[in-house]
Amino acid sequence: MIFENPCRRAMLRKIATFEKAIFGEDAMPFKDMLKAWKKNKYMFCTLREGEKFIGFADMFVINAYGRNHLLARNGVAPFSVVHYVKPKYMRKSGFVYFEGIGAVGKGDEKKERVAALMYGRASAIEDRFDLPRTAYAVGVTKEGIALIRSYGGKCIRIASSRGKKYPLFRILLTHAWCDKVKARASNRLVSGLVIKRGQK
Repeated sequence: MIFENPCRRAMLRKIATFEKAIFGEDAMPFKDMLKAWKKNKYMFCTLREGEKFIGFADMFVINAYGRNHLLARNGVAPFSVVHYVKPKYMRKSGFVYFEGIGAVGKGDEKKERVAALMYGRASAIEDRFDLPRTAYAVGVTKEGIALIRSYGGKCIRIASSRGKKYPLFRILLTHAWCDKVKARASNRLVSGLVIKRGQK
């Protein structure tokens, strides 16, 4: 398995297609995803086997304006490019929004791929950001909510979108948090994981 950060454009549409299958109308449209990718490719992470797409983990780096927008709109308002931070400002930027995570497969195979995504994302966070910092995540699926809670997410509000209600979580990202994520993920990883990093 190869965890790639930043994501290449060739994989971006696969992320969008897969995210749409998981989250439906709550998924980010591809045209918006492409605009975000052009501003900061490091926000999109791909998991693959060779050139076969098997998972993704998005982490939108948002500025104070984006954070205020997120909290003011109860946690489910769509972001636009004005809310994102360019790569050169990532290290000092204050906030991250975990937009989504998902893996192809079922049972133990899927669990292992999610573990690889969690390990890769924690490694990317340590590489790209100064810590500590605050992350936000909206739980859309039962599995997503359980995953967020298991990694220290604290529910701060119930958000509404298209007649549905979702919990909005806050997560404190520290070096200890990253170590915990990687240690837990390592216990699930049977296959090897290669982390490919782009230029900082």
